[in-house]
Amino acid sequence: RHGLLDHSVEVVFPGSCHGRTLAIGRSVFKGIDIDRAIIYILTCADRTSAIGTTAMLSTLTRALVAGLILAAPLQAETFQETTAAIGTVEYNTWLGRTFSEVLLNTRDQEGRVAILNRIVATDYIQHNPLVPEGRQGLIDFIPVIYQAMPDARFTLHDVFATQDRVVTRWTWTGTLTGEGFLGIAPRGQKVEFDVIDVWSVRDGQLYEHWDQFDWPRALIQLGITGLPAPFEAVAAQPYDR
Repeated sequence: RHGLLDHSVEVVFPGSCHGRTLAIGRSVFKGIDIDRAIIYILTCADRTSAIGTTAMLSTLTRALVAGLILAAPLQAETFQETTAAIGTVEYNTWLGRTFSEVLLNTRDQEGRVAILNRIVATDYIQHNPLVPEGRQGLIDFIPVIYQAMPDARFTLHDVFATQDRVVTRWTWTGTLTGEGFLGIAPRGQKVEFDVIDVWSVRDGQLYEHWDQFDWPRALIQLGITGLPAPFEAVAAQPYDR
């Protein structure tokens, strides 16, 4: 964390210096709201090693001053198989990370279905009453999210696993521009709220699911009124993660 940014900055080095990017999730810098932006540093020919925090912010400052900002959607993590053995902590960690970081950020339905078929049991037990039961319930529900929030993004913070359970903690951000989300009329409402998922694992697949959403904050951000005043006050404050 740094005073200039409201979220940590992730540095990605995909190859040459000119491919270097600084990925920022909804940060504010000198009054500029950069939501899901990728900052391309085009003038880094003199930098051949990883950028430390101070140098990174200095480079970011020069890029902003130079106007070298190109906003673009962050790309989802791609699905990768694991070599870990079923029933191990490593394998279950992979299941949780694949669901919360890869699956949820996969834009095309065909890709989502392929991942769901791999990691979620057919007879998946769903304890979230808003989502239908079974693997098919997820297949049908996730597209509704992207219909309502085409820019939805799911940012993973933590994965905790045992030999038969896995827990993830992540943040949902997006802009409500489409119909179908909880019956709430879209008016461009921006949301940012946290979620915790808990699963049991059976035969190498996610089998039973429980979750906790920060619904008071989400509903207030979506424009729902009448919630108790303490919720209003908390929702007005930034997250302390």
